[in-house]
Amino acid sequence: NSQIALSEYSRDGDSWIIKINQIFGRSWNRVQKLIGGSIYEVNTPTAVATVRGTTFAIDADASGSAITVDEGEVVARIIETKQEVRIQKQETADISKKEAVVRKIEKLPEWVEKHKREVERETPKIQEIKREIERKVEFRREERPIPTPTPFRPTTTIINTEIERPSPTPTPISKIET
Repeated sequence: NSQIALSEYSRDGDSWIIKINQIFGRSWNRVQKLIGGSIYEVNTPTAVATVRGTTFAIDADASGSAITVDEGEVVARIIETKQEVRIQKQETADISKKEAVVRKIEKLPEWVEKHKREVERETPKIQEIKREIERKVEFRREERPIPTPTPFRPTTTIINTEIERPSPTPTPISKIET
């Protein structure tokens, strides 16, 4: 079992802030390349893992965290000492309250491989749902075009926010082992 909570999910202009508290348990995270000042971070009892676009796993409990990187890079900061460590592709960092040990790995842990296969199998379905939503938004926009201002119409038009085009957002996909 895992205990994970979304502690912040907000937008500031083009930037998104996503912060997750992982008290204990395992998670597999796939984060697309972030734009601007966007932030994606996972807080564990011993470390804060920050990414800009990567695939990684965390196995955490009160005594330590293991962060394994599949793609990209994770910057982890040990909470107690403030020391930062960079974890690259095919590396694992074992992080206690006072230190981090980074080592190369030949293959991902089996639980990570299992979750990775499950998410990859579901990705086409997720992409199709996104495309369907975009088509519906576009259809509604075409159905209710914005009137062109004339001398007899006001120049300000209020648009129903339901038809506002969603902006590109980071779409983290996290798999939580239960």
